[in-house]
Amino acid sequence: MKEFLPMLETLKPLIGKLCSDTSVTPENFENGYAFSSYNTDFFAVWTIEDRFFFSWPERHPSAIFCIDTQSSTIASYIVIAAVGALRRADLFQDAILPATLTDELRSRWVSSPTRWPRVTNYQYIANPELSLNSRNCAALRQLQFAVQFSVEDYLNSYLNADASPALTPFRTSFEPYLRQLSNAGVDISRISPPMSGR
Repeated sequence: MKEFLPMLETLKPLIGKLCSDTSVTPENFENGYAFSSYNTDFFAVWTIEDRFFFSWPERHPSAIFCIDTQSSTIASYIVIAAVGALRRADLFQDAILPATLTDELRSRWVSSPTRWPRVTNYQYIANPELSLNSRNCAALRQLQFAVQFSVEDYLNSYLNADASPALTPFRTSFEPYLRQLSNAGVDISRISPPMSGR
């Protein structure tokens, strides 16, 4: 991996684990990395000064970001969910269902407006250092769901085929993902689940 700003150094071991034994590969993008699945469903993480930025474009890497934060812990949760999903798809493991954010989980965060239209600041009440700016997006809800688990348990749940220890109840078939790829124009005729035991 190309050397970037020191902030990204905190994510490199995490990215290395999530990409290990898969065809998921980080590509250089801005001051960071972009990832994709069959050249669609992109995810990008990069830094500007002292902040991480994240985007989830469909067709190509984009610097139009949805979330930004100074917290390396927040960044870790986001990278685990995004790259972890690509990892599980690449290995034909059960996907992880999108987060269901209960009122109780939502109440653990306090929100306040920012100077930017449609962008809100969110702060975790139990640990105010976990703070981010975000539009209302699925990745925000996934993050608010994720922080109930430790970073280690959340990571291991994407690394382990059975999604243990934290996400086993949230597994689902990867077939909808294949349909999504097909709808995006990807030829999935050569994409098939591996033989049992992979």
